[in-house]
Amino acid sequence: MRRRIRELVGNDSANVAPIVALSLTALIAAGGIAFDYARLVSLDTELQNAADQAALAAASQLDREANACARANSAAQTLVANQTLFANDSGGQGVTLPSEPACDQVGSIRFYQDKNRTPAVTDAEARFVEVTVNGRTANFTLTPVVGAISSGVLTGTAFAGMGSAICKVPPLMMCNPNPGTPFNPALLDLPFSAGGLKGIGLKLFQGGGNSWAPGAFGYLDVGAVNNGTPDQRVALGMDFPNTNCVAEAGVEVDTGVAASVLDALNTRFDIYQNGWGKNTCFPHAQCNPAWNTTKDLVRREAASAAACGISNNSSEWRLPPDAEQYVASNAAGDDSNVAHMGYPMDICHYPSGGGCGTTNARFGNGNWRRDIYFLKNHPTQSDPTGSNWQTVTGLAADASRYDVYRWEQNIPGVGNIATGSRPNVSRNMSVPGSGAFTQYGSPVCKPPGLPASAGQPDRRVLAVAVADNCAAINGGSTAVDVGGWAEVFLVQPSVQRGSGGSITSGEEIYVEIIGSTNPTDSGAAAQVVTRDVPFLVE
Repeated sequence: MRRRIRELVGNDSANVAPIVALSLTALIAAGGIAFDYARLVSLDTELQNAADQAALAAASQLDREANACARANSAAQTLVANQTLFANDSGGQGVTLPSEPACDQVGSIRFYQDKNRTPAVTDAEARFVEVTVNGRTANFTLTPVVGAISSGVLTGTAFAGMGSAICKVPPLMMCNPNPGTPFNPALLDLPFSAGGLKGIGLKLFQGGGNSWAPGAFGYLDVGAVNNGTPDQRVALGMDFPNTNCVAEAGVEVDTGVAASVLDALNTRFDIYQNGWGKNTCFPHAQCNPAWNTTKDLVRREAASAAACGISNNSSEWRLPPDAEQYVASNAAGDDSNVAHMGYPMDICHYPSGGGCGTTNARFGNGNWRRDIYFLKNHPTQSDPTGSNWQTVTGLAADASRYDVYRWEQNIPGVGNIATGSRPNVSRNMSVPGSGAFTQYGSPVCKPPGLPASAGQPDRRVLAVAVADNCAAINGGSTAVDVGGWAEVFLVQPSVQRGSGGSITSGEEIYVEIIGSTNPTDSGAAAQVVTRDVPFLVE
């Protein structure tokens, strides 16, 4: 007996039991804190998710149209129907959002103009919205044992906006013609005589580095892997560019783009330079010319199918001899020797045209010799002087080149897309020492050309972003502030004209401003496709 008592007294195998008993309270407290903290995090996540989705739903209604704020309020309230499974306060399970339909900055739904939270007070100004869902609490199960923490009132707040992108267009930009003054898109739809820009000729020249002046143009970053010349050639040449959409805000210029990218632009005129293929210029893609390719270049009638580049020493496309080109000889735009005339520039853009007299000489005034154009290109429908062109066409006295272009391809007997007939142009011009060269109004290198349609923008119409902050652009380090989008008509191919490029250089694009863009994809007049997408800011 004594021996068993000594063994029992000396046995230490149960020493852990008192330790467990002493630490049990701490273990339970730690487990409770972990469990209830997980509930706290889950409740916070549920509320934040509700706020995020409500803000996105509200932002999707901010289209600058009437009742945008009220619709945003309704969308946010309708969407917030999810349950907060980890809340068990007296408020019930549903997340709620008080109604705030007014465009203001009070309450649970607040409207702003931009990311910097500039207050919005009208439907047209509201582009960003902040949403705060109702506060909720969780009555913890285990934590109160030790009284360590409490959930308190939790809520969720989200800030979202409506982002716009321009798609299916070459990503061109030009600098604001009035630097230092915010660009007014309404100017695009007013004629020059009324202080606007519609119908004027514009000599866009290649910008870059620190040379961003009024009239400079460049390329917007399309977000592709290989920025620079390859991507921009794709964007300018393809019928349907497969590059990314371009955001209306925060987009940067694409640097490292060589002048040769304008070869891609010239495919729209039926010109295929430097080995460009006429059938498939890119893998699985097409670079077709416009349906009406009237231009100030000629080509030998018997030229081979491969002679489609630009050269003065072969059967390829070329400018006529100096004496046979249209070049304004004075401020009236006279040229008594012209034998060939494509769509001309504004008179003031020729060396002898008297000067444009604008703030920046690269912007013209919309004055060009319409009578000479009709005399040389439509002689059967005009008198010996071409002065009755208005009677023949029904066009206004200040008709733009784009107006004439549309007339040429939509009037029976002149041009008709439905029947395939093409505009008449002057033919069989004598080029000394090289035989008969001809001007063509329709593609001959890659016929038949693409007419504008619901699914195909006109190949001679481009959308150009008008940048407000060109003075601050240095390479690709600064985002472009897009003040508006201009629709322009490609008047001439990019080619050097005049001695040493005195008229145009090979790095210029001559365009005519049509007006502001039509942001739809609903028809032939639609060049720009916009996509509005709501996004979370924070």
